[in-house]
Amino acid sequence: MKQLPSNVKKPLRIGGGILAVLFYLLYVIHYVAIGHAYNIVWTCHIGCLLVGAGLLLRKAVLNSIGLIWVTLGIPLWILNLISGSQSLVYSFLTHWGGFFLGLLGVYLLGIRKGSWWKAILAIALVAPLTHFLTPPAENINLVHSIWAGWENVFRTFPLFLLAVLLYCSAVAVALERILLFFRPQNS
Repeated sequence: MKQLPSNVKKPLRIGGGILAVLFYLLYVIHYVAIGHAYNIVWTCHIGCLLVGAGLLLRKAVLNSIGLIWVTLGIPLWILNLISGSQSLVYSFLTHWGGFFLGLLGVYLLGIRKGSWWKAILAIALVAPLTHFLTPPAENINLVHSIWAGWENVFRTFPLFLLAVLLYCSAVAVALERILLFFRPQNS
C-alpha cells in the first residue's frame, strides 16, 4: 500500500480527528438540549469520539477501539431504523462518519493485534456504568433488558447478554483480521 507523504498525512489526521470529535459533540449538544443526555453514552457514538481522540493523539489503539465500537453499532442502528425509529443527521454522522474516519485512522496509524479484546474489555467496563447511570426504559447499550422485538428469540436476559457478547466479540475479531490483512501492523 502506497504511503502518503507526511506533509499530507498530518493535516489529514488532525482534520479527521477534529471532524470525528465535532460529530460526537453535535450529537451530545442535541441530546443535552432536548433533555435526553443519557443518549450520549451509547458506545457506538462514544466510538466516534475515540476515533477522533486516536487520530488527534496518534494513538492507533484508541482509533481501533473506536472503529470497532462504531462498527458494532451500525447493524443495530440500521435495524432500529428499519423498525421505524427516527434518525438524526447527528446519528448518521457519528455512525458513518466515525466508521470512515476510523478507517482513515487505520490507514494513517495502523492497527495492532489484540485491539478486538481491548474493545470488548472496554465495553465490559462501560456496561455497568451505563446500567447505573441511564434509565432502564431507554435500554442504553442493551444493559437493562432484552432489545424490544427480540423477546421471542431470547427467553432470558442473561442469554441475551451472552448473545450480545458473542456478537460483539465475533464482529471485533473479524474486523481486526480484515483490517490487519489490508493494513498489517506497524513494526
